[in-house]
Amino acid sequence: MQRSDQIGGLALGALGIATITAAARLPAIPGQPIGPAVFPTVIGAGLCLCAILVFLSVGAPRDEAVAPPSPRPTLLSLLRLALPVLILIGYYLAVEPLGFLLSGIALIFATALGLGGRPAGSALLAIGMTIAIHSVFSGLLRVPLPEGILSLPW
Repeated sequence: MQRSDQIGGLALGALGIATITAAARLPAIPGQPIGPAVFPTVIGAGLCLCAILVFLSVGAPRDEAVAPPSPRPTLLSLLRLALPVLILIGYYLAVEPLGFLLSGIALIFATALGLGGRPAGSALLAIGMTIAIHSVFSGLLRVPLPEGILSLPW
């Protein structure tokens, strides 16, 4: 176990506890069995579970030597580092004019490709996940999502 794992686990645990504490302060909605605190509480509990796993370094290689980092980052490594931020900025700029469906497909597709996925599998994942997310939020939770240039019946 490394010191950085212990510090990271403690920080993640503190974030989880802060999330659960803040969720407990959210007011209940009269007549609703599930209030606004449920989702943040589940996220906080997940963060606490991950904190325990990180703190204990579950799954970390024990006997393998860690290769020293390369002295200078390459352009590709810098691009991969910036990719999540660039994708989210692009999504933010595209979601209103294009709508949730097209921008969601583009976001998931770009993320899957950035993580090393194959184009065909990334496309199927992007289409399936975007439709599933849209169905849950728009259909079940009644959250209005931007329609953009597409106006679909669901």
